[in-house]
Amino acid sequence: MEKELKKKLKIYSNIFKEAQEKEKKEADVVMYLVQFFKQVLDYDIFKEISKEYQIKGKFCDIAIKIKGQVEMLVEVKKSGMRLVDRHIEQAEIYAMKSGTKWVLLTNGCDWRLFHLSFDEEGGIESTLAFKIDLLKGLREKPDDVVGKFKLLHRKNFIKGELEKFWKKKIMLVPIPLSKAIFTEDVLRAISREVNRGAEVKVGIEDIAKALKNMFDKEVLADMADLRIRKKRRARKQKALPGKPAKVSFAGKKPTRARLFKETFEIKTWKDLLINIAEKLIKCNPDAFNKLPDSDIMRGKKTYLLTKDKSLLRGPHKLSNGAFLETWLSADSIFSVIKRMLKGCGYKETDIKIFVKD
Repeated sequence: MEKELKKKLKIYSNIFKEAQEKEKKEADVVMYLVQFFKQVLDYDIFKEISKEYQIKGKFCDIAIKIKGQVEMLVEVKKSGMRLVDRHIEQAEIYAMKSGTKWVLLTNGCDWRLFHLSFDEEGGIESTLAFKIDLLKGLREKPDDVVGKFKLLHRKNFIKGELEKFWKKKIMLVPIPLSKAIFTEDVLRAISREVNRGAEVKVGIEDIAKALKNMFDKEVLADMADLRIRKKRRARKQKALPGKPAKVSFAGKKPTRARLFKETFEIKTWKDLLINIAEKLIKCNPDAFNKLPDSDIMRGKKTYLLTKDKSLLRGPHKLSNGAFLETWLSADSIFSVIKRMLKGCGYKETDIKIFVKD
């Protein structure tokens, strides 16, 4: 695939370069990009590529769909326009309404891919996954350019290669890495190497201090409260009861839950949210039916439970006809569950969630 993809990228780099030199308008760039997604990235022009895709009365330049589901929105700018991150603000709104988590910003020559996440309290957040200078990159770092476009290729996108790339990327940012480094086992391993054959010995506290001096100021600011993590015994799968003020579910996989005295199996956080909602409908239908569109079921910027499906990004229709927001992080899902419990007259401690790392 690499050789063929590189060949096609070179052809289109010349097309986009010429478009830049002639200062082609946005509509022309959209036309070129549709053909690019078809001929280079192998998407079906009739079934998987939509121009001026309509979302809740608004239009996005291009939408990429897989099996009828919008997986990526493309915000297009005219040739030669300098791209800035704020250009995706409009696309963020489209993505929020369509439940899409990938937005691509491009003028043909420059490409920026953003990953979108939604938090009940903080709203929508966009993070740069990667950027490509097609013209310069093919000259100086062709393998890097080809590798990134491979992630956007239909075959690899369907296989989940872009998702894998993203998960690895967020694991390798400074703070997660620094937390991994500042564990007792890692510091002791470094200490052993440093002390090997030395006349004087240094301890892990000395190692930790020296390592911190190697980080830049921005990373150090985030590491201000970081302490050496002592080694602990491995624990069995544990239940996290309903009051996790200092407990985060991020990175944890739910396996089962217990509501009141009933235990049930779950596979995802979304499954948990829907299961709890349906069980509350059965336990206390009168109270639950008052929750849609109530103050308790509103976030700062969106609804969490409503009778109007169009207000949600990831709506799920419940058995009582209301729609539940499911496009949420694990911690936000637990927050929604707490709201539903409270609205039905129950306590947080009435639920226990069993997780594994």
